[in-house]
Amino acid sequence: MQLKDLRSRVAANIGRSSITGIDSYFNDGQRDLAKDSKKIVKASVTVADDNFTIPSNCLILKAVAYNGGELLPYPGEVLPTIYSGTPSHYMQFGSTVYVMDKATGTYTITYIPRPIDMVNDTDTPSLEDADEALIAYATWQFYQNDGNINDAAYWRSVYLEKKADWLDLDAKRNYRQIRVADRLSRWWG
Repeated sequence: MQLKDLRSRVAANIGRSSITGIDSYFNDGQRDLAKDSKKIVKASVTVADDNFTIPSNCLILKAVAYNGGELLPYPGEVLPTIYSGTPSHYMQFGSTVYVMDKATGTYTITYIPRPIDMVNDTDTPSLEDADEALIAYATWQFYQNDGNINDAAYWRSVYLEKKADWLDLDAKRNYRQIRVADRLSRWWG
């Protein structure tokens, strides 16, 4: 469904012939759905000193690996002094990721991709089969920002139902096996 069609459906939901200024709701809805998606992307990044910039299409960084070993998120909130050595941790500040200890080379990152924003009437959602969830999300956001609490609550519940349906479909499309041994090695070794 194209952006203009999504707008028309929301306009029909709120009882208007047309509506403007709601495109950001569809894009916010795509990001809300994507953050819980099972779809992941792997990419290589180059670390020249002690940091790298995540790709612009990265919504949520899930993992950083170096020489086949996964780095752990740094448990502190303040970046420590970084020495040279074998990296074991990483810390993200905005779009910059620091690795500790620093080691120049190629790292593999795993992330949830950011959906492409829709701006033109003929643009379609990046997320397959998300139209109904996006329509419900945009209708909810419209009522919420309009101050109509009762209709906003209703459309929020519709959105959450459509989101659950979409996430179920997404999980079937993007099945990922969780390897228990990898998780145990973090705890014990």
